[in-house]
Amino acid sequence: MSGKTRFLSSGLAAVLAVFVGIILVLNADPPSNTIVKVKARFISGDTTIPGLPNKIVNDDPAAYYENVGNNIIELMDSSKQGKCLFLTILIDQFSPRHVNLYFDSVSSGPGQDIPGYCAKPYFLPAGSAPVETRKLHMKAGGEWEKIDDGSGFPILRPKDSDLNFLTMTNEQETYVYIGFFYFDVPDLKATRKVDESRVDYWFADCLWATVKAWDWDGEKVNKWTFKPVTIPFKHAAWGNPEAWCYHPEGAIPYMVYSNASLSCDQGTYRMPWELEISR
Repeated sequence: MSGKTRFLSSGLAAVLAVFVGIILVLNADPPSNTIVKVKARFISGDTTIPGLPNKIVNDDPAAYYENVGNNIIELMDSSKQGKCLFLTILIDQFSPRHVNLYFDSVSSGPGQDIPGYCAKPYFLPAGSAPVETRKLHMKAGGEWEKIDDGSGFPILRPKDSDLNFLTMTNEQETYVYIGFFYFDVPDLKATRKVDESRVDYWFADCLWATVKAWDWDGEKVNKWTFKPVTIPFKHAAWGNPEAWCYHPEGAIPYMVYSNASLSCDQGTYRMPWELEISR
């Protein structure tokens, strides 16, 4: 695999609001503050890679997260936030809802010399049972374009302009980068001196995804699907646009680290997923 993607270590404090829901912000050009109510779900099955089931899925495959009770799911254009997708799922202790994460497809195990300050996740080494996360945050932004250098592999590089999700056209498909992607796990009562629910676990390394839009009524886009890139590709190296990093397994292997530190390497796992957003 390529070198680990660099993440900003500052400003990673998690939102601690006590409510159930998803806040989805898809920012567009002015006029700003247009709010559209939407619903969302992670899709089960092997829709991303044949033979490898999706590893981030809904607790109830047929149930959307939507604006019911304490749920807040909004599609908003806001010049204050920039043009990004913000997806935050926060589920309180009284809710039966959660998101299932499976870590049973191991690409490489945890690091051999993990510092003592790193979390010791009880859900690893991986088993067949899912992790029931009640907090999941994703931030995707910036459109990437595909070019061809004759090598036979798609090459992705950032475009000068940001993607406007709200003005995408029917069946338009493009690439975005997921700069922030983390989750929490429930506290394990058996470990009385540690509250595992206060630890952020981050996905890192290869976080490029495709987004595709559909227009059901001929008037506006009504659905978006997001999923990681599944084919081998190269991308412009960070800090050196003339160099390229190659990913033979696409964007499926995700490194997991804890305590917002890349030295807290908890292993790399194949994590195909598909997220559906609908009006």
